[in-house]
Amino acid sequence: MKQPKKTVLYVGNFLFPTEDAAGKRVLNIGRSLKRSGYNVFFAGNNEGYRNEDKQKNGNYKYNGFRYFPRDIKSKVKRKIDNYYSFSRIRNLINKLENEGEKVDIIISYHMDFLGMIECIRYCKNRSITFISDCTEWYDPRQTIHGRFGLAYYNSQLRMLIANKKSDGMIVISKYLEKYYEKYTPVLRVPALDDVQHMGNNRKATHDKLKFVYCGSPGKKDDLCSIWDAFEKIGCNENWELNIVGISEDYPMFNKSKYSTELVKRFIFHGRVPIEKAQSIIQESHFSILIRPQNKRYTNAGFPTKFSESLSLGTPIIANITSNINDYLNHGGNGIVVKDNNIGSIISALKYALNLTADEIDIMRSNAYKSARESFDYQQYTNKISYFIESVVNKK
Repeated sequence: MKQPKKTVLYVGNFLFPTEDAAGKRVLNIGRSLKRSGYNVFFAGNNEGYRNEDKQKNGNYKYNGFRYFPRDIKSKVKRKIDNYYSFSRIRNLINKLENEGEKVDIIISYHMDFLGMIECIRYCKNRSITFISDCTEWYDPRQTIHGRFGLAYYNSQLRMLIANKKSDGMIVISKYLEKYYEKYTPVLRVPALDDVQHMGNNRKATHDKLKFVYCGSPGKKDDLCSIWDAFEKIGCNENWELNIVGISEDYPMFNKSKYSTELVKRFIFHGRVPIEKAQSIIQESHFSILIRPQNKRYTNAGFPTKFSESLSLGTPIIANITSNINDYLNHGGNGIVVKDNNIGSIISALKYALNLTADEIDIMRSNAYKSARESFDYQQYTNKISYFIESVVNKK
């Protein structure tokens, strides 16, 4: 007899459908679950619905997934929801059950600590499986007000206490896998994409070598060292650096530090729609990602921009953080930077500048092939399904 489909409610600190890296991650895990026959609903922190997602019955769907935004009008209530979101989640569970959708599994993406603890207790009483999806371990300087802010303590309590009480965990890196496997069943899933629909069907022209940095550097990416490395390369070589996600008035960009001619090679695009950002990446020969090494936050996380670049058929120049070394093949699908020192970045850039057009085209093809093997959500359909079933059956 065919088993009825289980219903999954994916909740937490993400902007659905694809407004941030977290939104992309949960969407693609949701796609994997859907292929295995699960019903998946999303409840993130986006404020309001997208008009283009409205259905005739009044529900809102993206890519076949029904979703619910936070949609809280009061600023005070939104602030409270940042640190205790369970009331909203419980109301949503009741809403779905009134519609005939019994929630069997909750997957929590970086939910607030108090709400998460309450949700775990609720799930145990209702025989609902609770799984935590974890992708980051923040340092104090990455949160508002640092070590003395509520955001940091909220994050630390989630990492040190709440996650360990989960029935199981989906994590993004080997670092997190090794840490949590002592406490609960763990499955490692990297940053995923719908690779087959991204592709490398756009050829890069070879009139000049185009590099791209895409994202918001914040405290994680060392964009200043990239600028300084290009300054050392100079303008005798034929290159340009496209910078997507920030504008020229970005506080860390000291324009006066560089020559006028060099600044002209730094092309700032600011914040653009995701389709435009991906188009710029596809038209570039290499994307660049440099992060501090030997930091917990760079080892615990895994950069979405790494998998996205390869999925778009653009080789990446990167130093080794997290478990990037499992996926980056020097001279094959990208260029390995020895460390995050400027000298090492310069060496990597010179390596790229000395490649022929044919060598770059081969590398672009390799980038896409490696993404199909490592980051396509379809590759994880069985793994995620088997893991969740094993967690459910263990209870």
